[in-house]
Amino acid sequence: MITEPSTSTSCEEIEYKYNELLNKYNTLVKVCKIVMHDIRSPLRFLGDVADSLDVEKINEPGSDARKKLKLVTETSRNLYLFGTNVLDWFINNKLEISVKKEDISLADIAFEISQLYTKQIKLSNNTLITEVDKDIRVYSNKELSIIILRNALDNANKYTEGGEILLKTTRDETTVYFSIIDQGRGFDHHKLLEKLHDTSPSSSQHIGFRIIHDLAKQAGLQYDLYSERGVGTTFTLKYPINAQS
Repeated sequence: MITEPSTSTSCEEIEYKYNELLNKYNTLVKVCKIVMHDIRSPLRFLGDVADSLDVEKINEPGSDARKKLKLVTETSRNLYLFGTNVLDWFINNKLEISVKKEDISLADIAFEISQLYTKQIKLSNNTLITEVDKDIRVYSNKELSIIILRNALDNANKYTEGGEILLKTTRDETTVYFSIIDQGRGFDHHKLLEKLHDTSPSSSQHIGFRIIHDLAKQAGLQYDLYSERGVGTTFTLKYPINAQS
């Protein structure tokens, strides 16, 4: 006797598969946005250095042109490594962004993101100051934290010229705060926060802040954003101290 398959079961399986594919597609789109956004800064840096390069003086030992050529070479290699890491991620993962939490050092994260942007910050005539407590550790997702704070630092450097950018940690009884404070041109943060909650297809502006907003939500973290025109911007990522429990 042949039993007819249950229509309801088949529909449930189709719906499950559909939702699974939709989640993977949304993850793919998110990763592509992150990759393309992160590539833009070093590419812009390469363009700026190339524009200022005096080709005739490249072969002169110790010349400024020779130093700039070295920067171009190093940045190109970093881009290659970044692309390799992204490719490895695609190969080794099933289009899922991990939210695994672990004990992490905010000082290590500060060092990593500052090393990545040292040359770009210098080229913008900015000064990076780090006041991160080496003893502060939090329980969160390291990869998402790095992407969030890296984008915040990139935004700070992008909109600051000849100023200071401060990486700073503070804490109270319930929360650890990682702040990135700049002396850039500032903006209306109220309008920006409104746009970050706009999920319509046409809302493609401010992709750096949108990445921060989406990944902070995925990591289970909150953030504060304050900006004043002509004064600067403060971005603060908040880590709950009791997150592990």
